[in-house]
Amino acid sequence: MRPRYAIMDREQAPVALWPVKPPVPVRREIKRGMQLRYRVGLVGPPRRRVFVSLISPEEPDALALVVHGAGSYLGPYLPFAWELAGRGVVAALVDLPGHGLSDGAPAHIRSYTDYLEAIDAALAWARETCPAAGTFLVGESYGATLALLYTLDRARPREALRGVVLSAPAFRPAGVPSWALRAVRGLARALPHLRLPRGPAVAVTRNPLAEEIVRRDPLLGRRLSASYVAELVRAGEEATRKAPLLDIPVLFLISGEDAVVDNSASRQAFSSLAVDDRTWQEFPGLAHALLLEDPVGMATAVSQWIHRRVHPRR
Repeated sequence: MRPRYAIMDREQAPVALWPVKPPVPVRREIKRGMQLRYRVGLVGPPRRRVFVSLISPEEPDALALVVHGAGSYLGPYLPFAWELAGRGVVAALVDLPGHGLSDGAPAHIRSYTDYLEAIDAALAWARETCPAAGTFLVGESYGATLALLYTLDRARPREALRGVVLSAPAFRPAGVPSWALRAVRGLARALPHLRLPRGPAVAVTRNPLAEEIVRRDPLLGRRLSASYVAELVRAGEEATRKAPLLDIPVLFLISGEDAVVDNSASRQAFSSLAVDDRTWQEFPGLAHALLLEDPVGMATAVSQWIHRRVHPRR
């Protein structure tokens, strides 16, 4: 697939970029007449290619790569990305291997480190496509865990990373007893490809538009393999253990009514940080997937935090 490139008016709704037409219009609160450039492509070696997307404003001063949550893909995050780009931040997105339009077994992975390779490839493509003053990572749920692990991986070039945003990080699942986690690990060793049931979409978001998209989108709703879930748990444990090593600015966005992840694990990781530039923002009344729950509000919070780090004296 060859990369596609288009220039779109800000008044064109993000539905033009969605595989499924939303049942209601998307809010637009950015400057009238603003133009956003949109590009998609496949990057990486054959049979390991990842699908990437980028939305850029006319005069960007930062770039943020958005990493989706478990079993999802970049599509549901386009409203957030659209709003972020409208606030002066290039919004790049990636389908992790086995998700969306990327290569790989659907919702299955042998090691979460394969996802770090995909983030590496997507970041390189985004920086080459649209150089900006500062590069940031934005992850939600499992994507937040992976974003943190990526920043902590000393084997990867991280010099250009200016900060990381962790939205409802999946450090530990909510309400899951330790014996169940041990059982998942056992299943992953014996039957790594066994598909496990998914929780209800209402636990992820209560936004009616997002709920409808989750229900209708053919690229969502895939059951995760035992190996996938075991690696998700392992990644969360390693991220919590390594969090004190973080040395770049970090923003935690926390759902006040999260039924998916245990917020106490996020609080533990936040408290262990040695970096001075750390911010905790909690949003009462919102469910787990904050970037889907309130794309406008989250894009405002994230863009303001990014701009303060790119232009600290403004």
